Amino acid sequence: MDLANALSANLNAAPTAIVLVDTDTSPQWAERICGLSVLARVVAALARARVPVFVPAFSRLDAGLQASLRAELGRMPRTPVVHFDALPPSASDLIVVTAPGVFDARILERLSPAAEGERGRVIAFGRGSLSGPAFLWYLDAAGASAAAAVATLPPAEVQARLVAATSAALDPGRELCDALATNPAEAIEAKLIELGRKSSDTWVARSVDRRVSLWLTRRLVEFSVTPNQITIAATLLGLLGAALLLVGTYFSQLIGALLLTASIIGDGCDGEVARIKFMESEFGRKLDFFLDNVVNVAAIFSVGAGYAWQSGESFYFYASVVNGLAAAAAVLPVYSLFFREAKQAVRLDLPAARDPSRSWTAVDLIEGIAGRDFAYLILVLALFGRAHWFALACLAGILVFLAAVVILVVRDRFGSSSSFPIR
Repeated sequence: MDLANALSANLNAAPTAIVLVDTDTSPQWAERICGLSVLARVVAALARARVPVFVPAFSRLDAGLQASLRAELGRMPRTPVVHFDALPPSASDLIVVTAPGVFDARILERLSPAAEGERGRVIAFGRGSLSGPAFLWYLDAAGASAAAAVATLPPAEVQARLVAATSAALDPGRELCDALATNPAEAIEAKLIELGRKSSDTWVARSVDRRVSLWLTRRLVEFSVTPNQITIAATLLGLLGAALLLVGTYFSQLIGALLLTASIIGDGCDGEVARIKFMESEFGRKLDFFLDNVVNVAAIFSVGAGYAWQSGESFYFYASVVNGLAAAAAVLPVYSLFFREAKQAVRLDLPAARDPSRSWTAVDLIEGIAGRDFAYLILVLALFGRAHWFALACLAGILVFLAAVVILVVRDRFGSSSSFPIR
């Protein structure tokens, strides 16, 4: 059976992982990349793939690094469990890490259960040929029959034995699976930063927001700031922008629009930091959603109400009231579409790029419209002293948007698919 024909299947049932750490000969285990040690990244990536992690007694794990590892893992909302000085079940399939390296947990999904007669496989994850410097290995239960030996030999000898026993290799292609021995930390860091992107980004978010937010995130990951703290800071910035929009003068609305845009860009950093540092949480995701909508409703109301305050044209005030109420009314229906398990906009455990071959759905369209790209329209109009025009444009579309969201929720609740394709 050709391994390439079975890349879409999942891992065998209940694999376990052995991480062979020797800080005497490989001090790079302690090297920090995007705010985490390499060892913490390996353990967290395995845990993200739902693989139990064992660090056997033979490992020469520096006491300082072990204490640092416990602290790093403890700061993650879903704390990975590591079994120190222990061996995995002898009958389990194994994932073996023999040297410092960084990998994306998604590559483990490319493994498939062995067909009858294919037991005893040893698969290397490495670029190019088998002679390449693999640091990540998969052994099925038959191939892992010598698990005790794997866990008691020096990592260099284990690596030599695995190279000799390798039956196939998986080239990760452009995905992150890089040994520090052959890849500079700066290049690995650049790949990690790219993993901070979100599959549901709109064109504006990809082209503008992410270019700035990823630059900021690259600096933020080196500090102990949490994603929720970033969310709150971005919210306060956005509310300050909405307050200035409400003042209604040319300069207040221009500065308010700039702050609102900065808030949106800064808000992208919370998810990026969470994905890069394994700090995703359901609470953080919901906090981000609701605080984003607090800023959205405040800005949508303020931009027209501020002009009404200054000009005395009450129509803009009433239009802003309708816009704000409609935006607030859409929050719970949008929440019900994207926060039920089957309709998560982003998978928390495995952030992935959108499949370009998949048809767009009504939910995808709603998700795009529900984004915060409207802030750029406010900014452009504010530059010309016409920010209040946004209230008119919003009035024309937000009621239609609200009706569409409600229809999708009703279809979803009563059994009709809300994911009909849009060509």
